Parts: sequence; C-alpha cells; structure tokens
Amino acid sequence: MTQRRLLTLLCSVALLALTQGLNSAQASESTAYSGSSNASAASNTAPAEAANDQNENNISNPRLSAAAGGRSKFSFYSVFSYLGGSISNPLSSERPNYRGLDQNQMEYTSLVGSLGIGYRINPAMQARLTTGFEWVMPLHNSLEDTRRNETNYQGNRVRIFNVSGISTSLNYTTQTEKRIHATEVGLSLPTTSYWRDIVGLVGTVSLEHTLIGSFESGFQPGVTLYIDHSGYVNDNPLDNQNRVRVQNYLGAYPFVEYQVNDTYGFRAVFGFFEYTRFVGKALSDFERMSSYISMGVNIAPSKEIWLYPNVQFAPEMATWNNTNVGISMILNL
Repeated sequence: MTQRRLLTLLCSVALLALTQGLNSAQASESTAYSGSSNASAASNTAPAEAANDQNENNISNPRLSAAAGGRSKFSFYSVFSYLGGSISNPLSSERPNYRGLDQNQMEYTSLVGSLGIGYRINPAMQARLTTGFEWVMPLHNSLEDTRRNETNYQGNRVRIFNVSGISTSLNYTTQTEKRIHATEVGLSLPTTSYWRDIVGLVGTVSLEHTLIGSFESGFQPGVTLYIDHSGYVNDNPLDNQNRVRVQNYLGAYPFVEYQVNDTYGFRAVFGFFEYTRFVGKALSDFERMSSYISMGVNIAPSKEIWLYPNVQFAPEMATWNNTNVGISMILNL
C-alpha cells in the first residue's frame, strides 16, 4: 500500500508540472495577444519576445535540440538505439556484457526505442505520448521469426519483438548565453502481461535534468541527473527471484562534447555514478552499478535529427572483445 501511495504522489507531481507548464503557456499566449494601450511599450516588448522564441528554438547542442522535439504544433517523435556486437565482431548476434557483471555471460544484440507523437505547447515545451519496443537480434531474424514472436536460439526461448508500454512525458528545453537546460518528467505504464501480471509493475515515474555549458570554442561540458521510482503490487512471487523488481534508479552522468561545426562533433559520457535499489530494501540501501564509458561522434543533419555512432566499454575491461559498438538516433518529423 505504501508503494502505491508513493507512486500516486509522484504521479501527482508529474501532473502538477504538466499543469503548470500549460498554465505558463496560456499566460504567455495571453500576454502576447492581449491588446496594449501603449504602442511604444508593445513595440519595445516584441523584439525581446521574438529573440526569446528564436533562442528557445535554436538550441546549440545537437542532441538536446533533437531531444526537444519537432518545432511544429504536432510532430512525430522517435528514439532508436541499436546495441551491436563487439569491435572485433560488430555484426555478431551476441554482444559482451561490458558492464562487468559476468565476463563470460553474453547478451543478445537488439534494437530498442520509442515511437509517438509530440504536441508543441510553446517554443520551449513539448508534451509527448509514446510506446517503447525491443527487437532482439534484428539482423539475424527473418520476418517469419518476427511474426512468430519467439525463436529457439542456443537452447533458450527468446521473444523476438516486445512492446514495453505506454509513456507520457513533458520536455522543457531552453538556452541562455552560456548554459542549456533540459528537463523531462515522465510516466510509463506497462502493457505486457509479463510486466503487469507476473512482475507486478504498476508504473514508473521519472525525472531527468541536463545542464550544459556552452562556449564559443565549441566545447560543451555537462551533466545529466536522473531518478525514477517504480511501483509494484505487494503479493508477487518474484520478490526473491532474479532481482527483477527494481524500485529506483539514480544516476549522474557527466559528459563532454566538442562541436567541430553545426553538423559534426565528438561526445564522451562517463557512467561512473549509477545506482539501483530493489524492492524491500531500505531507502539508503542503493547498490552501485558497474561503470562504463561511451564515446562517439555527434552527427546532426538538422536541428530535429541526431545520430550518435559510438562504442561502449567498462574501464577495467577495455579490450577489443569487450568493447561494444552501437548507434543511437533521435528523429522528429
């Protein structure tokens, strides 16, 4: 019961943030369109508002610019990540467990992402409704396997295609002369019987904030802070099995980026401060996850598209066989 109350409280916070965003947008529109008896004051205000709108629509960081969503009133929003094999065998159906939990354990390659629609509330704010998916071993399964939804691979039964749930989120991104701020609050609900009926997941509320320093030299250091909370039904048989039921994720991800020009740049992320807490553990009982580093190239064909071919590895296991390749993409239409 306590978990449901906490989840309800966090949902209320998310809805309050969305409501305040809508009220802010309505107030902004009311101010912009209300008549003014002082023509001189109106003419002095208009350039400032135009400059602010232009600033919010032209985020200098390519990743955050694409993550802010399409600039039109309604747009298609999507995020894709292909988790490939190792550098020594990039097209393999398996990828090393570079997080270091078990050097002998292999994972399957996969294409994960989310698809949905975005509604532009104002130049800095977008609301979204999306659904997530996972396609296991997409380069090694035929259409027939995909339709069948499962395959027998090395003696293991694996679902080929999974839909992870429905999510709603609110993104607010703005830029000042020296800093870029991006905040996103989200709520996701499970739709599959496994997560809803077997694991007992009720839903997950998340909050993410990214701060970037922007310099004329093209150097952009920053950090992303993330926290979420998942609620579960209490009477569930998986409490002591496989540590499936994660209560909280907590992470701080410092990164550095360097923009060569408007289209190309370099990026490195340091996942050294990532923690998780399982159901039944005390609030102070967080376990630190193994560290990783991601390095790659930023490619931005436009303000609404971002590509990131990259490699990921654990510092203590940095070999060709344990360094994975991948590519991420944000696409708005």
